[in-house]
Formats: sequence, C-alpha cells, structure tokens
Amino acid sequence: MNPIQYVKRLRIWLASILIVSLVGGFSIVTYLDPLINNLYIFAFLSTLMIFLMSFISLLGLWWFFDERRKLLSISQINQIIYQSLITSAVTICALVMNQTNQLNFTSITILFISYFLYQLWANSK
Repeated sequence: MNPIQYVKRLRIWLASILIVSLVGGFSIVTYLDPLINNLYIFAFLSTLMIFLMSFISLLGLWWFFDERRKLLSISQINQIIYQSLITSAVTICALVMNQTNQLNFTSITILFISYFLYQLWANSK
C-alpha cells in the first residue's frame, strides 16, 4: 500500500473515531451522573483522550499532506499518530492533576521534561 492510500484510509478512520468519540463524550456528560459511579469519570476521560488523539492526528496529517504538500513514508505517518497519542495522554494527565489540585510547579516540570524527552527520542534519526 502506498502512503497516499494509507493516509486516505487513515483519515476516514480518524474522522469516524472523532465523530463517535464526540457523540460519546456528549452522551456521557449529558446522560450519566459521575456521583453514582466513578467509572463514568474514567469513561469520559478515555473518550476525551480518544477525541484529542484523533483530532491532533487529523491536524498533523492535514498539515503535512495538504498544507506543506510533503509525501511522508508510512513509518513517519505512524509517528504522527504516536506523537498525537502521547500529546493527548500528557494533556489528560495535566487536566486530571489540575482537577485534583496536584498540579504544581514540580509536577508540571516533570510533565514537560518527560514530554520533551519523548519528542527528542521520537524525532531522533
């Protein structure tokens, strides 16, 4: 499979995942009460992470293929997906730490340093 076909299929999958996670997130917020069961909070955070991952991936694929008109290899395309997953995980972690009042200078420094080290490792050749 060539990279152009791969990106087309990946965009369809990511767009459908984005729509499903958006509807799922709105449904969780609207219909479920987190005071009844704490698993609803984890369901919402998982849905939010999937939404952010697919949104950031679509944004990255749009930037490289449509805006810069650069043809990437399949491994580089997968690297965009991996980086969007790590970015959404760090964002969710920061949101949870902020909500639980554990987000301070030390924890945000650890998050940024670990994210920076991942980006250095991921972009090294």
